[in-house]
Amino acid sequence: MEDADAGILLAEYEKTRAIAEATRQNLEILAASIMELEGVRDALEELKGAEAGSEVYVPLGGDSFVKARLEETDMVIQGIGADVAVKRKVGEALEFLQERIERLEGMKEEQNKKMTSAIARLEELAPAIQQLASQVKEQGR
Repeated sequence: MEDADAGILLAEYEKTRAIAEATRQNLEILAASIMELEGVRDALEELKGAEAGSEVYVPLGGDSFVKARLEETDMVIQGIGADVAVKRKVGEALEFLQERIERLEGMKEEQNKKMTSAIARLEELAPAIQQLASQVKEQGR
């Protein structure tokens, strides 16, 4: 194999490997975001059945909570992006969350396709890379 061809082959392999790694990281972020939104959705579903005056534990972060009483159970303040939050009825908040979850699921599906494509290309390139490694090893003897 010509040196130029070997260089092109190695560059394509490394580029494809980097794409696969970045895609794996994107998938992890998407999965975590979806899980978080599903948790919020579940909490809002529970809130729908709660009455004013009910006691709840509010997360502070770091696995710490504070006990509080609900004054209002039909409205929530929801972040909509860019550090902007709006007051919404619980039902509207649930619809918004579901739309976000569905959008993220669509992005996850696209990333899965990208990952499948990258893995397939790496598998196609593997025999040529192995052959190149054998040639380099033989030349080193």
